[in-house]
Amino acid sequence: MDDQGLRRLKRKLQRALKGRPPLELPHRGGLRRAGVLVPLCLKDGRCHILFIKRAEGLPQHAGEMSFPGGGSDPQDGSIVETALREA
Repeated sequence: MDDQGLRRLKRKLQRALKGRPPLELPHRGGLRRAGVLVPLCLKDGRCHILFIKRAEGLPQHAGEMSFPGGGSDPQDGSIVETALREA
């Protein structure tokens, strides 16, 4: 994606999200904190969202389509760091 495409995508996202505060979900017991990356790419002038297909042999969510990401580790400084490390 070139700089112009990135600026255009940023403006579109800012317009779409204007007035919507970040959503912070409460932590519920028994659940693990996790972060995901929502990878965007520009192809033929259009924005696309990329997904991964989880391996069939995994114990949880096998074969499902998902965003790349995973569970938070104690050394992660933020949920953004978790998402980037896991992706």
